[in-house]
Amino acid sequence: MPCIRVVDVVRIVAALIGRGRVGKKCRDAGDPILALRGMGQEIWADEEADAYVDRLRSGWQ
Repeated sequence: MPCIRVVDVVRIVAALIGRGRVGKKCRDAGDPILALRGMGQEIWADEEADAYVDRLRSGWQ
């Protein structure tokens, strides 16, 4: 069974939220994952997600 990386899950969730695929009903349900939206955004304010992943991958052997 293939493993999915955390960074891939985060990118998928962010893409779905950004595209409006997560509806009002879900947001109003008190979903703990959706409650994390925007948390820590100041940490990543100056770095693009793709650049971050590329930087991490460059250190792999």
